[in-house]
Amino acid sequence: MKKIIFVCFLLLLFLGIACKKNAEGPRVEVVEGVTYIQNTEAPRYADRTVSFLLDLTIGGDDVSSEGALYQLGSFTVDSSGFIYISDREDMTIKVFDPDGVFVRTIGQRGEGPGEFQSIGRMGFLPDGRLLVLDSRARRTNIFSSDGEFLQSHKWLTSRNFLLLSTNSSYTTNENIFGEENQVFVKTYDFSGEELLSFGQFTPTNFKTVRQGNAMFGTNVPHSPLSVFTGDQGRQWLYHCLNDKYVIEVFDQKGKLFRKISRPYTPLPFTKKDEEEFRARAEDTRNEAFAKLYKEMSLPKVKTITRQMFVDDRGNLWIKTFEEREEGGRTLNAYDIFNHEGYYEAKIWSDLSPIIILRGKMYRLDTNEESGFRTLKRYRVVWN
Repeated sequence: MKKIIFVCFLLLLFLGIACKKNAEGPRVEVVEGVTYIQNTEAPRYADRTVSFLLDLTIGGDDVSSEGALYQLGSFTVDSSGFIYISDREDMTIKVFDPDGVFVRTIGQRGEGPGEFQSIGRMGFLPDGRLLVLDSRARRTNIFSSDGEFLQSHKWLTSRNFLLLSTNSSYTTNENIFGEENQVFVKTYDFSGEELLSFGQFTPTNFKTVRQGNAMFGTNVPHSPLSVFTGDQGRQWLYHCLNDKYVIEVFDQKGKLFRKISRPYTPLPFTKKDEEEFRARAEDTRNEAFAKLYKEMSLPKVKTITRQMFVDDRGNLWIKTFEEREEGGRTLNAYDIFNHEGYYEAKIWSDLSPIIILRGKMYRLDTNEESGFRTLKRYRVVWN
């Protein structure tokens, strides 16, 4: 009899622990083919941290050497660790090997195919070709892995982001400006023909004012805006309307198959925030901008999502507006979700990761004294 009672006790204890674990874990349900993952407010691994250890710097105030960078713009990294950095001064792309040694220059300033007016986002196709968006020329240029120009096509609308790519197509945003601004995410082939539309999303909210024949505008702070990133390995598109903590995940055919969420209380837009925004009116000599800054209606709360990117492990990083002070530094919060959509960790860092590839983190840094920008690479150490 005692043995039976003891077994029943263990069974109840096991069930209690299991139920408690289940209650504390994410809730998952499937509705009309879409998997909804409702994470808890706390991450699964509350003690997980990451360290970034600097191991390479490219650029700076030395502009006398070969491969000198005058005005760093965008950058990307290939699968072998070669670093491609755009220089907005001479409108070229400069290539450095994994040790930071200058290798070659790609392109030049101009209006023809393979030339640049404004180098925007860059990225690599699976076979190693380099794809470059030129927002001013409204042109997509494609180069070989050795930097030889291969082909290009023009666009009629505006495109800013390179979200996904295959050996025959790429996915980007399409902005249409007018009385009502619109933004779409679409996939195109290398002749510029549209292959797929992921749908219409929420564009940046601008406030404009006219001064004479000129029109001036600025972003409305913390207004709803669609934030995107892509998982190149799985060919997934991530989208988040930044005033809600809900991440939509689309597959390579444009089908919404997952929604990820977690409890989050938006931060207040404080009196200090308002004072800093209004102070811009004093910092500009443009009367139209000053009028905008003084009269614009400001929000009561901040939006949630600042930035998203996917690292080399397939983890989704979401930078929020949460901050904290530590040792004289301002640390930003990054929520990390694994590729299954589970909230894994919350990382605090005063650095702003842009790319994490092959265990290395890459970012741009600006020297406050000289104003020169440098590219910095760090070794990623998970604790």
